[in-house]
Amino acid sequence: MKLRHLLVITAFFCLLSAASVMGAADWSQIAADIMQDNQATEEDARYTLELIQKNKSELKQELASLKSKLESREAELKTLRAKFNGLLETKTGLEDEIESEKEEIKAVSDTVYNAAQRTGALIENSPVTAENPDRSKRLDPLLTKQRFPGMAGIQTLVDMIWTEMAASGAIRLYDGEFIGPEYQQQTGEILRIGSLTAAYRNPGEHIGYLQLGEKNRLVAVPGDPSWFVKNSLEGYMKGKTNHVPLDVSGGAVFQRMAESRDFKDWLEAGGLLIWPILIVGAVGLILGLERFLFLLRIRSNSDTIMNSILDFIHKENWQEAKTYCENNRRFPTCNVLGTMFSHLGVTREAMENAIQEAVLRQVPRLERFIATLSILAAVAPLLGLLGTVTGMINTFQVITLFGTGDPKLMSGGISEALVTTQLGLAVAIPIMLLHHFLERRVDKILGDIEEKGNKVTVELMKKGAIKEGAA
Repeated sequence: MKLRHLLVITAFFCLLSAASVMGAADWSQIAADIMQDNQATEEDARYTLELIQKNKSELKQELASLKSKLESREAELKTLRAKFNGLLETKTGLEDEIESEKEEIKAVSDTVYNAAQRTGALIENSPVTAENPDRSKRLDPLLTKQRFPGMAGIQTLVDMIWTEMAASGAIRLYDGEFIGPEYQQQTGEILRIGSLTAAYRNPGEHIGYLQLGEKNRLVAVPGDPSWFVKNSLEGYMKGKTNHVPLDVSGGAVFQRMAESRDFKDWLEAGGLLIWPILIVGAVGLILGLERFLFLLRIRSNSDTIMNSILDFIHKENWQEAKTYCENNRRFPTCNVLGTMFSHLGVTREAMENAIQEAVLRQVPRLERFIATLSILAAVAPLLGLLGTVTGMINTFQVITLFGTGDPKLMSGGISEALVTTQLGLAVAIPIMLLHHFLERRVDKILGDIEEKGNKVTVELMKKGAIKEGAA
């Protein structure tokens, strides 16, 4: 109603305004137009009011629906909040439980991790892996320390260990592919004995050992086995024998043989001090060989000389005996016995003193170069030690420059440094043994000379050529 009154008042004022402008003749027409507009406006107002009333009713209904939904959501939110609080309490309890068992969980995780590492190293070198190349990938989740393995991971680890244990007790002969000695893919018989050894025999009857290589493929070991090993492997593959040599090193021994250096490389690794040691060894060998032949000849002629001297004594041919000794002066026994024939007629004590003097004159000749051998035996290891010290100094200089990050760099330098000590000991030990042997030989010869001198003294006393009593 207020709207209609407002419209009437507005029309009235418009009419007054129009009356001041327009004439009286047009008033009736204007009034008719205004009434017509007023009716139209009333109709629009009535329609608008009806729409407002209708929308108001719909809005009330929608408001009621929204209030109902809000109450339902609030009830649901209350339920979820209670559930959330319960989950928070459960989480707190689980966190407290995990915290209390954290050390045990860490111990289990570390144990599984270490076992996975050892198992990985085991299957990386096992010939069984060549038959199942993808099994090493199953260990990858267990080799992450930040992740707890879980029962599934532990079960995987146990299964792999049991599989390896079962394979370690089985012997299998089958046809398969491998990388041959010429680094070409070949097909032949493959013999797998447990998880330790794998061998092959190709159509060309070439036999050797296999080891696990890149991409989990079997690769022929570069080293060439001995004739005995080849025959044993071939006989076992053909079923002729029931024994077979095992390569428990996984091919490392034969690979080391293939990579071994020859004598020239070995000498070059020792440096300059190798040559003085070799010279010491050569001089010791020459002197020892000369002394050995000299002393051996003296010993072999001793009994022959003694028999000839006794024959002259029994015949009392003193001059012939003396002449015989002078003609064989290169033998120490003749020199000593010849001295005795130059002192015939003296007392026994004087004769023994003469023998002792003659024996002492032979000692330098018999012991010639023996003291030199002793010195050479002592010098050789000292030279080797000097070479080792020099090599170690060079090794530590390399460590100073490059650090200790590469153990092979250190071990290689130390190995080369020890070559001189090895050679020094190899030279010194035989020279020491030879020196001891020659020294004992000289002692035996001197003892033999004294024994034969005493025997000749007794025979001369029997013939009356030596007097009893003091001088």
